[in-house]
Amino acid sequence: MKKISCEMCGSPDVVKQDGLFVCQSCGTKYSPEEAKKLIVEGSVKLDDSDSVNNLRVLAYRKEKEGKFAEAEELFTKIVEKSPYDHMAVYHQHYCNSSKDRQYYGVGSESIYLESCFRDACHVIAEMPIEEDKRNALRELISYTFPIMVSESRKLMDIAFPDITPSDDSTPEWHFKASVQSMVNICGDSIDEIFPDDDEFNKIKLTLWKIATNIMYISEVYPVSDGIKKLNQERYEKNLAKIRKFEPEYAIA
Repeated sequence: MKKISCEMCGSPDVVKQDGLFVCQSCGTKYSPEEAKKLIVEGSVKLDDSDSVNNLRVLAYRKEKEGKFAEAEELFTKIVEKSPYDHMAVYHQHYCNSSKDRQYYGVGSESIYLESCFRDACHVIAEMPIEEDKRNALRELISYTFPIMVSESRKLMDIAFPDITPSDDSTPEWHFKASVQSMVNICGDSIDEIFPDDDEFNKIKLTLWKIATNIMYISEVYPVSDGIKKLNQERYEKNLAKIRKFEPEYAIA
């Protein structure tokens, strides 16, 4: 018996809708001419790894095109098939936050990167093989670290002239707080997986130091007493984390 198998996800569930053939699994559409090329003889045997790889290609394409709802659905399918796919989890949550990022604007990229990174780390922490954890965390850091640096540099480029105590709710202050939180939480997430590892200690210390410097710089600007107290508490807490590894650390 001849069947049509989707070339993107491998699913045999392809039906004709409005003159096109549509995969019910991943949503890919084919013209009648294209569908003819997908006809296979006999029962369709799916290779799950090929299916996941094809879904991944399509999901990244949809994300790049800004079709976040479609991309999220595809990343969700990947996670269902491959629960330890940490990058799929990262992008699943990233696509899910697309509307919020557009709504909140400045600083929102940092907020959601922090959340995506933490969720991916939770998946990595559950991996049963230690070397898989290491490789997965390396991949996650390699992907996200340039974004963290970019967001931190944006913060440093922002001028804060004439800020008064009532201005700690401005977009600039939200951006400062979001970047500080992003690098700090990402450092904490790494620490939870590898609390004392030479390779990852260097990375989390770099993140904690960035966060601590942001807290220190923020003291230059007048803010409300409540925000000032909170910043001081966070600053001291971060210094304590860093000094576990570098006892003499101090901001010059």
